[in-house]
Amino acid sequence: MQHAAILNGCAHLRPLRTSGARPPLFCFFPGLPGARDLADSLPADQPVYELFYPNLDGALKFPAIEELAAEYIRDIRKIQVRGPYQLCGYSKAGLLAYEVARILLTQGENVSFLALFETWHPRYVQNLTPWESVTFHFSYGLERIRRYHRDLTRGNFGDFSARVSEAVSRRIRLIGWRAARILFRTTSRPVPKSMQTTESTAVLKDYNPKSYPNRFFLVRTEDKFEMGLSDQTFGWCKSAAKGVDILFVLGDHGTLKDKPHVQSLADKVAPFLVDA
Repeated sequence: MQHAAILNGCAHLRPLRTSGARPPLFCFFPGLPGARDLADSLPADQPVYELFYPNLDGALKFPAIEELAAEYIRDIRKIQVRGPYQLCGYSKAGLLAYEVARILLTQGENVSFLALFETWHPRYVQNLTPWESVTFHFSYGLERIRRYHRDLTRGNFGDFSARVSEAVSRRIRLIGWRAARILFRTTSRPVPKSMQTTESTAVLKDYNPKSYPNRFFLVRTEDKFEMGLSDQTFGWCKSAAKGVDILFVLGDHGTLKDKPHVQSLADKVAPFLVDA
């Protein structure tokens, strides 16, 4: 009953597994199914909690990452008063895990585990030299063409159609969202619920991470395009004062967190989690 009462007071946190004597693992995953598959694949004595975006109905803008991190820390401390803290984040939500961990360290806490799953430094492309930027965009475009060609030559017309449709719809959504964002901001109207996830992505993209004093993990796949990058840390080497440890897992950016590939992810990170 007491634990249930504590959870009811946590506005941005949901339990995925509450049993086990280990320090909890706090996960930041955008969208559904979130970290559920990861929780199911970790050792049975590992408590797992997931943090999610707040409901912004009536809000005029999406809060900055630093503001969100402060709210998340308040909820985290209701579950775990003191460290060692363990955090992980997938894709752009990994930036929230990074900022929460960084703030906890500035508060004198022990962050024993921080892992970013396929999370790029938000200023990676902006920090490239002009020549590196040209090379990056050329390689990215070439890899997309190769994927389209591979789908066609193998007769995977459904995959080809899905890739093209997603690329076109993403571009249309981006143009529409930019126009809507200007409209809602200039008229001081609240962020519609349908735009909240998109608005959060923009805030995450605008984030400029401060230096992190300890080593942390970058978990990524052996994607052909990513393996060809000159900076294998996705830009994090500029923010990690003591370096980044890279762990490679199965799947790709969209599937590493889902079954069956999530077991590879769980097996790679489990040895670094704190024992009971």
